[in-house]
Amino acid sequence: MLNFINSFTGNPVSAFIAYGKIKDYAEANYNDMDLEISEVKYNFKNSEYGCHVQSRKSEDTKFYIGYSHGRVSDDYEYEVANRFTTYRRLSKDFNDMVTNIIEKEYPYETTLIIGDLLGDTQKLTQDVPLNLKDVPLQLSLTVNILSDIRNEEQLSALLLELHKLLLSKDIKIDQYTIRLEEPMPEESKPGSGNNLYLVDFPAKNITGDKEALTNDIRKHQLESNINEKK
Repeated sequence: MLNFINSFTGNPVSAFIAYGKIKDYAEANYNDMDLEISEVKYNFKNSEYGCHVQSRKSEDTKFYIGYSHGRVSDDYEYEVANRFTTYRRLSKDFNDMVTNIIEKEYPYETTLIIGDLLGDTQKLTQDVPLNLKDVPLQLSLTVNILSDIRNEEQLSALLLELHKLLLSKDIKIDQYTIRLEEPMPEESKPGSGNNLYLVDFPAKNITGDKEALTNDIRKHQLESNINEKK
């Protein structure tokens, strides 16, 4: 019975040894980062003991160190050096910002809001605060909107209103993905209604001319469908 439990939770003695190995490894390889090491955890899927580490000097310097079969390894290069930790933090801050604005000031019911950053994460600077006027990546926004009317004219009108709202907050989105959703009973399956999609639409095509925007949306949808079929 004990062996069965240990196969899922790990062995306390092995965990103690693993923690010591991980601590020694962190001190030998990352001593200048002033790392705080979490409690060791066991992953039964790969029989590995591991700890999450966080620098006391750098918000974005956090990664994982694992110990398995006498070998210690980490994902510093993937997570920190590639600026993925920086990307996740900035992307979350951006998402929280646009979500708060849309939920409070956009006069239509939404079911999904995702603000994201697109591009090469290595262009990001570690530990810098979010500054939308100086972000080296593109700003992407995905919004699902409940609407009784689902055609390109309605899509154009709602997108234009959303774009104007964000510009009024000095937020310049580069790319929009919008879905007009048919209002459905709660017991219905998600996405089962008659919905209209606009995917990866360049914000530079948005002007104050609603008719021109509608035509651009139709053209973009047509080109997107052609590319999907290739």
